[in-house]
Amino acid sequence: MTAKKLAGRNIKFPLPSDYAAKDVVVFCPSDRIISLYNQHTHEGAKRLSAKVRNWFREQAYAHGWAGVQFLPVVQTKHGAGCAMWKPSLQVNMQVAITRRTLVLIDDDSNDSAIENE
Repeated sequence: MTAKKLAGRNIKFPLPSDYAAKDVVVFCPSDRIISLYNQHTHEGAKRLSAKVRNWFREQAYAHGWAGVQFLPVVQTKHGAGCAMWKPSLQVNMQVAITRRTLVLIDDDSNDSAIENE
């Protein structure tokens, strides 16, 4: 679904409680992030700019997510969306993937500092 298609309807910000306990990490695609941003701010963002990413990060924390990580599309390196993980009931929790371990590190940086480099 594109941002244009999502723009006509009221979109709810995803909450950790919306997902099953086994869904520790969920992915929010860029079109949904942009639609949420435009719905909330009444602006006309078309891409995952630093301003949109910073807004989404703040909203994710405010809505109870433990961490976020923005991910690029493999081919274009444009923003694909954001992985968000729920608060853990355990300490030092890791998500195991086959022979390797995926360690989720919170992306709590301010994107404006990155874009100014």
